[in-house]
Amino acid sequence: MRIFSKIIICVSMLTLIFLSSGCSEVVTNSADELTQSKWSVQLDNGNKIALDFDGDKASLSVTLFDNKSITLSGLCELSSTAFVIHDENTKIPYAFTYIVHFDRVEIVYGENTVSLYKS
Repeated sequence: MRIFSKIIICVSMLTLIFLSSGCSEVVTNSADELTQSKWSVQLDNGNKIALDFDGDKASLSVTLFDNKSITLSGLCELSSTAFVIHDENTKIPYAFTYIVHFDRVEIVYGENTVSLYKS
């Protein structure tokens, strides 16, 4: 019976520690978290990627180290795990999946993944 009591106390303490730590936080609505922030990253090669939402529109810009830029911009369809930007210039939809990690979002296009951070 003493071992059982020690196990109960140990589990209770671990539960209390876990609940009081930041590990217990969960992004409850990743679509809201994604669209309510501006996201960007400066890559080691000097390129910059930025993602911004404005209502039902989204803009994804890549600025190269020589200041040339590529921007996808247009209407955006959004779910809790993916978004599609219907680019106004090319008339092509570009589909991305994403995972929000509080101040960081992982964006996946095809087999390529990039992490953007809240700006």
